[in-house]
Amino acid sequence: MRFLDRLALPFLALLLAAVPAWSQGQWQGQEMPEAAERVSSPFHYRIGDTGGRGGGFAPEEMHAQLWDAFFWNRQIGWACGFGGVFRTEDGGWRWTRMKPQGGWYHVQMTGPREIWLLEGFHGQAMGRLWHSNDDGLSWTELLPGKLLSASDLVCRGNLRAVLCGDFTSFWSLDGGENWVPLPFSGTIRMAVPGDIRSGTGFVAYVLCHGAGQPAGARVFKSIDSGRSWKELVLPKGLPWPKTIFFATSRQGWIGLNDGVLLATADGGESWEKLPFPERRPIQALWFDSLGRGYAAPENSDMMRLETALLETPDGGRSWETVLSGSKNVNAFFSLGPDRIWAVGNVPGFMANDMIVFFER
Repeated sequence: MRFLDRLALPFLALLLAAVPAWSQGQWQGQEMPEAAERVSSPFHYRIGDTGGRGGGFAPEEMHAQLWDAFFWNRQIGWACGFGGVFRTEDGGWRWTRMKPQGGWYHVQMTGPREIWLLEGFHGQAMGRLWHSNDDGLSWTELLPGKLLSASDLVCRGNLRAVLCGDFTSFWSLDGGENWVPLPFSGTIRMAVPGDIRSGTGFVAYVLCHGAGQPAGARVFKSIDSGRSWKELVLPKGLPWPKTIFFATSRQGWIGLNDGVLLATADGGESWEKLPFPERRPIQALWFDSLGRGYAAPENSDMMRLETALLETPDGGRSWETVLSGSKNVNAFFSLGPDRIWAVGNVPGFMANDMIVFFER
């Protein structure tokens, strides 16, 4: 038995028995028929924010950058960042503040009124997971005193996962009632594609950073809802990893520093290094199962504002700049290939948050 398999706690199997269909909740990626016609319909790009207009001596409050967003449907959504936590009922054009400024790094929804928030504290080994069942009117802290970082938060079906970097990460398969540790450290991001939801269990990928100098990337995969894990073989000499995205259980991409982009079409058994026109860290990725996608290189240096967003029609083999200048994207969210949101900030001395709407 592999060492990581022995570390996975036995009662995970008991939790699986209580898990209903994995189709409930919103899943990463968008399944599309493989025979679908590959027509590239033009997108409309619109840019907004959460309403902050302050900075300097301005009387209004400035809303600092957004780190994450989640939409339950095309109207109801949440966004979070240093400027606070916000809720929208019109698809992201107008926002209501739900929490003050702070270290709000990740937000997830498991119902139209059920919200999960991951809070981090800069410079401190500390994190907090908050849960609300009443649209943010009241909050309960989960795993108090156990979280020492805030790398990622994933909620899919009855899965709840909190990644904590070099510290112990936790996940639950019963909606957050019982938690077990993930059997590895250095966790940065998790991807849970939604095309396998029954049988032996769901597929999950965890992106970690490796030890040593230079610290490269490591990826672990489970095909049985976390009862066992396998480390995938990546190319040697990779830079620091930043993000991971799987449109299906087999089609995935990893973004790293120095503009390095990896792709797999066989569930991580083999990886291809794709051409990428930028040498900056790849902050965020989004693809559908036909290979149409977006990549956001880091663009936070206000003295050197460059390409902010690139689009690909072929899984990352060719790229075209669609947004540039004073725009920095930290995360994507989509309910389908015809509507995508991106959140981040407008770099500058008086930086404000930013929301980009992609509509076909």
